[in-house]
Amino acid sequence: MAPEGLPSGTVTFLFTDIEGSTALWERDPAAMREALAAHDELIRSTIARSGGTVFKSIGDAFCSVFRDPEDALSAAITAQRDLGKRSWPVQLGPIAVRMGIHTAVCAEVDGDYYGPPVNRVARLMSTAYGGQILVSEAAAGLLRDALPAAVTLRNIGLIRLKGLNRPEPAFQAVGRGIRKNFPAPRSLNSRPSNLPTQISTFVGRTAELQKLDELLARGRLLTIVGPGGIGKTRLTLQLGASVAERFVDGCWLIDLAPVRRADFIAQAAADALGLHERAAANVESTLLEHLADRTLLLILDNVEHLIGGVARLVKAILSHCPTITILATSREPMHVLGEQIFRLGALSEGKALFLERARQVAPTATFDEAADATLATLCARLENIPLAIELACARLSTMTLKGLERRLKSALSLSSKDSTESSRHRTLRDTIAWSYELLSPDERAVLRALSVFNGGCTATAIAAVTPQVDDAGEIADSLVDKSLLLAEEREGDAYYRPLEIVSEYARNELRNAREETKAEAAHAGFYASIILQLPEAKPTRPKTVLLDDEIPNVRLMLEWEFEHDRSTASRLVQALAATWRTRGTISEARSWIGRALDFPEEGLSERPRLLCLAASFAT
Repeated sequence: MAPEGLPSGTVTFLFTDIEGSTALWERDPAAMREALAAHDELIRSTIARSGGTVFKSIGDAFCSVFRDPEDALSAAITAQRDLGKRSWPVQLGPIAVRMGIHTAVCAEVDGDYYGPPVNRVARLMSTAYGGQILVSEAAAGLLRDALPAAVTLRNIGLIRLKGLNRPEPAFQAVGRGIRKNFPAPRSLNSRPSNLPTQISTFVGRTAELQKLDELLARGRLLTIVGPGGIGKTRLTLQLGASVAERFVDGCWLIDLAPVRRADFIAQAAADALGLHERAAANVESTLLEHLADRTLLLILDNVEHLIGGVARLVKAILSHCPTITILATSREPMHVLGEQIFRLGALSEGKALFLERARQVAPTATFDEAADATLATLCARLENIPLAIELACARLSTMTLKGLERRLKSALSLSSKDSTESSRHRTLRDTIAWSYELLSPDERAVLRALSVFNGGCTATAIAAVTPQVDDAGEIADSLVDKSLLLAEEREGDAYYRPLEIVSEYARNELRNAREETKAEAAHAGFYASIILQLPEAKPTRPKTVLLDDEIPNVRLMLEWEFEHDRSTASRLVQALAATWRTRGTISEARSWIGRALDFPEEGLSERPRLLCLAASFAT
């Protein structure tokens, strides 16, 4: 019988189905029948409570309609949260449901809907992943002023749907308690990728790019080796973007700089690819299974501090995944069988880079033939190291080219020369030291404080570690202008991080100022206080330290608490349980819970709760 009272006119559709249901039926039909009954009841009741109507169901797929887009989004968010909390048969693992939302003018005919709007929402849903909610441009336009509390719409760019002539914008619903990171949508676009958009032009390295292209086509493992600041990462991103079309499943960047323990290398790769652990398998097995039949390029950036662990994972990937190619950057080779090594030297086009960056910093300045000799002298003094050139150019906003030459000559000539260091390392270190000495006391304090963070942070977090500084955000922006920090926007917040080589320098200055212990304690206290409030967090709470963006800092905080306060560490493990479940990082959860259980039993009142938690993650 057709449902009664179906709306016509401008309506909003919510379509859902279970990802990979065919494989789940093959795995265990009896368990799947039980899971499907629970899934159907949950989806139907959630839609009904939110004011919607299911007008058609086909297998595990539900087609529902709402009068208002905010009700459809609320139903989708609630359903995803409840699906994530439910215990599913262990033989199947979590049931992941993909969802699509679209608003259009459509008329009900005999209890059903037909035409382009229905086709559009069905195809939008089909590009999503289990746990993901995709929203069309039409629905997003109506939702922007009527979003549920603590829910945002993330623009995931243009996608092309089957049967539609042109790409159109799509949005992902993001909120507390639902999964956040996914691979690129399964659209008809060009190759999927998570490579960041570069805001500065790429200068030079033409010969290097050509040679690297040849090496990448010749073998499956290529490592670009060179000192910090020489431009390995920027060159690698340019190379990845230029060869991405060769790889059917795209090009994926895994930044290992924030990873401090070898245990989390595979998890970092899984996070970058948007993977959740499979039931009854660890994260490395899940990663290898995902990569086994794919053709893609993995970029492993900054591997030198985890060289042994990365080499082991690389061997496993190359052995089990015959169509995966790996491009790595490091300060030293991995010495893995089959590794091709490309040693990156100074930039031959140093003057061109200097001019390009100088024009960005000082657009009204003129650089005539008379300046040519000065530019050549400056680049030679900086040994054509890209980062050293960019740091020096940042000063042209406050001084002339000749003034820069005089100041730089004085700064570098007075620097001590350690004979055990290469010339390039000394030049870069001295350039950073010169830039640091020109900073105000507050700028120096913020830069030093940033060295205790792992992978970057918000201005709110910086302020917590530098209470003596009045406006941490404004000072961080000033450091971005001086090329000592990078900044990007994440969920509406500015997120800051120093380049790795700058962070090393700042950390040494932090030790010299005898501020390291105090800063580490403040860092741990800031993140611990937020994590311990997670179970009671209100929907309107700012999302500064929730889930994916701050996981590197949360891990660093946990390490500190395990070393300094075992009771707080145990409570933090319990508070993070829901986060680990939502992210699907089961192996990581077991690791932290196991460490907490290793504490002596005496005086640890949280032990019974930890044992219960360990049991729940064991199943």
